Amino acid sequence: MNLSSALSPALAASGHSLFGRVAEESPWFLGSGGVQPDAPAVRLLASSAARRGQPTKAGRLLWDLLVANPRNREMRLALASVMISRDQPIEALALLEEILAERPDDSRVAERKAFILAQLGRVEESLQIYSGLVAAHPDFPPLRVARGQILLSLGRQSAAVDDFRQAIARDPRYGEAWWALANVKTLQLTRADIQSMQSLLSEPQLARAARINLEFALGKAFEDAVELPASFAHYRRANELQSAGASDSIERVRRHVDEVIGQFGADSLSRVAGVQSDRPIFIVGMPRSGTTLVEQILASHPDVEGTSELPTISAIARSIGEGIGRSEFSYSDLLAGYSDSVLATLGHQYLRQSAAYRYTRRPYFLDKMPSNWMHIALIKLALPRARIIDVRRDPLDCCFSNFAQNFSHGHEFTHKLEDLGRHYRNYERLMAHFDRVAPGAVIHVQYEQLVEQPEKTVRELLNRLGLHFDDACLRFYDNARPVRTPSAQQVRQPLNRRGIGRAQPYSRWLSPLVQALASD
Repeated sequence: MNLSSALSPALAASGHSLFGRVAEESPWFLGSGGVQPDAPAVRLLASSAARRGQPTKAGRLLWDLLVANPRNREMRLALASVMISRDQPIEALALLEEILAERPDDSRVAERKAFILAQLGRVEESLQIYSGLVAAHPDFPPLRVARGQILLSLGRQSAAVDDFRQAIARDPRYGEAWWALANVKTLQLTRADIQSMQSLLSEPQLARAARINLEFALGKAFEDAVELPASFAHYRRANELQSAGASDSIERVRRHVDEVIGQFGADSLSRVAGVQSDRPIFIVGMPRSGTTLVEQILASHPDVEGTSELPTISAIARSIGEGIGRSEFSYSDLLAGYSDSVLATLGHQYLRQSAAYRYTRRPYFLDKMPSNWMHIALIKLALPRARIIDVRRDPLDCCFSNFAQNFSHGHEFTHKLEDLGRHYRNYERLMAHFDRVAPGAVIHVQYEQLVEQPEKTVRELLNRLGLHFDDACLRFYDNARPVRTPSAQQVRQPLNRRGIGRAQPYSRWLSPLVQALASD
């Protein structure tokens, strides 16, 4: 495959025909005078656009540069990253495979290919690449951690833990390996582990990223050891190091919720528009609320395919906002004015892009992206027959579990207790709005009820979804499908009450969260 055959379909699928002319602020592109673009400057602009959540603009910048220099390897790699952010993994994979055909020994490109394969659910292929990379670079800890995460998603905990420990042995200061080890929810770190991490934290030159990972890992280690003052102190320090920008994020979400409530009432949500497909089943809610458990239960049904957390709805929302110079959280007025044909186009776009993550012929599939609760109006208009499940957990338990979780990116609202409470209230407000204006449109599942009365709750849920009861749903822990969330090991065990009441022992430190949850 050559560059033109790989890129032209990729960019056509990404909407490149809509990119329009080159950004006015970029004077480095080919014009009537045939001036050559300034590659470093363009890459800087594209990188900046991608960080600001403008992947279409970033793709346009990179594409125009590639027109001038189609063999530029760094630009092709950057464009592959943009394709991933635009939920175009197949196109990104094709581009990376073209580069690998030119240089099969390029470890960096191979690692990116392995990452995309894992995102697509092709985890065995991903594991094979990572294993080859580890064999070629045995002393490079990030590769061992990456392979360990793939092994963990497949339920191979012992092998995953060995990879994490091998990474630590090769570089104890690689904090991500310590957090990966601590984040195996069913594993308890040793006293020797705790002492090693404490010693590392005493080093003044330790990198900030390593410090964050170690603080979270120590928080989890001391929690397991029931040494709660030390545990909370480490969780708090970890989040303080990560807290930049959190309040701005909270305000954006609040405005978005206000706009959705103002724009979408009973009449607008009852429109018969979009694509009349009942194949998607969305699972939404706060992170750490039990969404992975509900996904695993439903994915054990013979008529339902589990596809994990799909970025598709967020990518569509972002593209709507980006098209009018806004973020994915400020597009509600535009969505409310869309014609039936435009809504149908969005529905077809979702079904087309989500198909990349499907590998069975089961009639229904799950999209378990928790943050899709913010885009329920988009889902209801573009896919009016899709089912939506909201998984709810005790607010204190849910919010504290987020505070104690080291998310790889995003989730800025988790770094301050008061922001967590405000975010949860926004989530509750929007769910309550949909219950008022579209009763029954969202199916609610309470995590605690699921744990206490599993068969009754599962039967009721399947009935609401129009699915027959199947015993496999109660034996979800036997399902060997890959699970790529922090709950991967927990959902491979029978139901238990360990997650209920998690916040209570920390109650003396949670007053900012309690107050925020109680506010209007």
